[in-house]
Amino acid sequence: MGNEAATRISMEETAPAYVYETIETVDTIAARIEHITAAGINQFALVTIVLFFRVANKTSSSYTRTSMTYFLDSLRPLVRKTDVVFLLDTSLHFLLPGANLQGGGIVQSRLWDALLWRIHNSFDREISRPLEIAIGHSAYPSPCHSITECIVAASDVNVSFNFSAARPTHKSVGRQAHNTQQPTTEEEWSALARKLGIPYLSL
Repeated sequence: MGNEAATRISMEETAPAYVYETIETVDTIAARIEHITAAGINQFALVTIVLFFRVANKTSSSYTRTSMTYFLDSLRPLVRKTDVVFLLDTSLHFLLPGANLQGGGIVQSRLWDALLWRIHNSFDREISRPLEIAIGHSAYPSPCHSITECIVAASDVNVSFNFSAARPTHKSVGRQAHNTQQPTTEEEWSALARKLGIPYLSL
């Protein structure tokens, strides 16, 4: 019994925690994806959440940062410890190695419901309620054929919620993933990547 207990405690102490990375540019996401694919993981999904706040001064900006950390802390345990989560300004990015588009959609729904609940039930005066939130997801290598395409597609809004209107807006995932106005050639994706400041990584 003693050895079993010691083993269990040791495993708990060494188990990875629910962590996330605070980043400054989307380049970090692209670099991490490239590293993951180079390690032999040939598919992944990406879920992106954007929160829009009213920022009028330094105090409100500080509340925004505190709020982003608060909301992310509640969402991080809803994905696997092995998933990679990024905080970029007022956007959250969930990189799901091994997941396909369907898996990304399932995680999107889970995160969306949890975020709505958390926002509606936040009464701390230091937590700012966003004016609007939006979410989208994508996957590589299907339907997206490059890392850049996947990052851009995950930023397309599938569902949004305006708290002043108090009504969710749904958009077709299929239309977002296969928008006829989106680039279709390597050259077009490369041009869009330069415009957005994203390194174009074609695998």
